[in-house]
Amino acid sequence: MQIQESLRKFYFRCSALNLQVKTMDSYKRILESFSTFLEQNGTSDIQEITSDQIRIYLTELSKKMKKISVLGQYVTIKVYLNFLVAENLLSVNPIAGIRRPKIEKKIIRAFTNQEVKLILNAFDKYNFLGFRNYVIMAFLFATGCRKSEALNLYCTDIYFELDIINVIGKGNKQRHIPISPVLRKLLLKYLKERQEYLAEANYSHSKYLFINRYGRQMTISGINCLFQKIKKEYNLTGTKISAHTWRHTFAKSFLLNNGDVFTLQKILGHADISTTKQYINLNDSDIKIQNDKFNPLDNHRWEYY
Repeated sequence: MQIQESLRKFYFRCSALNLQVKTMDSYKRILESFSTFLEQNGTSDIQEITSDQIRIYLTELSKKMKKISVLGQYVTIKVYLNFLVAENLLSVNPIAGIRRPKIEKKIIRAFTNQEVKLILNAFDKYNFLGFRNYVIMAFLFATGCRKSEALNLYCTDIYFELDIINVIGKGNKQRHIPISPVLRKLLLKYLKERQEYLAEANYSHSKYLFINRYGRQMTISGINCLFQKIKKEYNLTGTKISAHTWRHTFAKSFLLNNGDVFTLQKILGHADISTTKQYINLNDSDIKIQNDKFNPLDNHRWEYY
């Protein structure tokens, strides 16, 4: 079978699985590049793909890409080739003997308590856009949501009667995140002010929870600009201001406040608990505090003989 025909079959299967647009775009970008490399080297049929070709391709990429990007290429190519084997289009998987590229695990630090206070107090809460910015930061801190998850929420995804938020995560997987009492109050106030803002500006109703100044869905670039503005205004050099940092801060705070890792896994939407464990980055001070609270010798009465 020709490579281009196999790609069309692969994309059709991905569409049937209802993968996110971002995932589909990534697959197409990576596989079009890979297929171009193969065809430039005289390979147009899937039966002609070899392990050596894949090694050469990944080696060339490693000269101009970060390790994490090369890993993404490897994973996508493997998904594609696994599909061909599963469909009996290939009998032997040429990537089977190629090791997954290793990358150094980058530890993303959480915000300090001082930084959390600074960021949450950085906005003018007496106008709608300032209050919206405050609510977004509080929302990320209170839920651990990814920024794409937060920005794609509809107002109807908030179930106040059940105190849950219906979130669509990676792979279009649905999960429920509890609404804390403080977040509940903030969201109710935000929705009221949001409605008033739209009415006063004569904007049409938007189904999205977080809107921009024009009443439309807030974008990824919009929230990134907000993060950069905070970093610049408060000279937070060396601190990564992002939704992912909020996600780590939520996870760390959850555990330090005696939450268990299994509940945290469900809230964050991780299929594998090993992914959740990567978010656990306690420094010596954190460990000392936890040990003082929960050391069995200090928290029980023992009789000594």
